[in-house]
Amino acid sequence: MQTAMLIGIDKLMTDSKKLAPQNTQLNIDMINEISQDIGQLQADVSVINTELARQTHFRGYFTINDEILELTNPAIGDYAYSAEDLLVWDYDGSLWVETDKIVPDQMTPASDANPLSDGTVTAGTSAEYSRGDHIHPLNISTSVPISDTADGTVGTSVNYSRSDHSHPINISDTTPLQDSTGSVGTANSYARSDHQHPINIETNASIIR
Repeated sequence: MQTAMLIGIDKLMTDSKKLAPQNTQLNIDMINEISQDIGQLQADVSVINTELARQTHFRGYFTINDEILELTNPAIGDYAYSAEDLLVWDYDGSLWVETDKIVPDQMTPASDANPLSDGTVTAGTSAEYSRGDHIHPLNISTSVPISDTADGTVGTSVNYSRSDHSHPINISDTTPLQDSTGSVGTANSYARSDHQHPINIETNASIIR
């Protein structure tokens, strides 16, 4: 950029020496050309000044937002890049403001694929980010829950149970035993709440005393 400016200035000095003393129209055309060159140089200088100001106000890349908020002696126009949210932060004269401008070279595409169901944990390898309104598909069991058993088990299923699921009843369909010698029992089914034990008494009147 500086080289181009020096070349332009040298051209202006050379052109100014070419003004013809007796040719007014030629001189006017030459002056107009020189004026255009001056305008281009002024535009180039403006671009350079803008870039210098931008570089001067850039405070750097930071891992977390708090590091930006703790910067000392900020000035109006200062800005910084945050790796935490990949956004540009600007200083407005009183405080640092998080903008909606994305850090250069950090433009990550959104994924258009359907989210996966919950499953085996994995760090993942996708280079795309999930949209804020994405929804994971349900990962629930569609089989009838098993009956309660005496041998509890942790289970191996990778599906969730629905909140309104119900286990099939696990009750005994046999007639309850008569009272006799006490026993803990080995049955793995429940007794119905309205069950009745058969009577266990002597019904022969001839031997009742």
